[in-house]
Amino acid sequence: MIKIAMKILELFAFKGALKAVLSWPVFSMASFKIITRAKIAGVFPRTVIDIGGNIGQFSIAAQNLFDDPKIFSIEPDPTVALKLKKNLQRLHGDDSAYVDICAVSNIDGEAEFFVNYDNQTSSIMQLGEDRKSIFKQSKVIENIKVSSAKLDTLFRDRVLEKPILLKIDAQGAEGLIIDGAEELLNDVKWIILEVPFINLYNGELKFNDLVNKLASRGFSFDRPLNFHLDPKSGGIMEMDGLFVHKNPYKGSLNTHER
Repeated sequence: MIKIAMKILELFAFKGALKAVLSWPVFSMASFKIITRAKIAGVFPRTVIDIGGNIGQFSIAAQNLFDDPKIFSIEPDPTVALKLKKNLQRLHGDDSAYVDICAVSNIDGEAEFFVNYDNQTSSIMQLGEDRKSIFKQSKVIENIKVSSAKLDTLFRDRVLEKPILLKIDAQGAEGLIIDGAEELLNDVKWIILEVPFINLYNGELKFNDLVNKLASRGFSFDRPLNFHLDPKSGGIMEMDGLFVHKNPYKGSLNTHER
């Protein structure tokens, strides 16, 4: 009862959240909070690239809360991607967003994908001991092969209107994705990145490593936008952080500013 009451209070604490619950095809309180706080930080993109689109939680919030940006949503699980497409089409029609069905990493080709009982935790990375210990429902139910692509490959021939927001929620593959975006990151102004503090996936980069990797690409950590807590200890497991490019628009991809 306490958790339900807290969720209801959150809806009233964020202006427009209750209306969104009733009118959006998919509603995520976390995505609503992240984008609301990002706008306060001055984030107003014309293009949003959503890596880890799942069923459209972030993409739909971005479409509604930002000023009608072009959405590119990427989801590797083909079954989940079908739901993503349907939800985005329900929002604004067939032309409202682009959906790519593939994993994003540092290679072009194919990747092993671990489908988990909770599809929001499926990944090309294997589950870490902390996630398996904290969330008993986190279990791999199927291994499949999926297409894999670098961000540079996916967006080399696409014209992207600036400024660009890149959201990465890839369940441990964040470092690989950054490595595969040598060109694109030069034209990205903001990154919203899910950053872990504990071992949720084997081989993932933690906060300090990700901050340093992005700093080498011209990005600085600006602020936290949301936290994910350990339901047992109350400690912070991971954070959705905002990173800002110090000097964007120096890349070689096809981008233009409105």
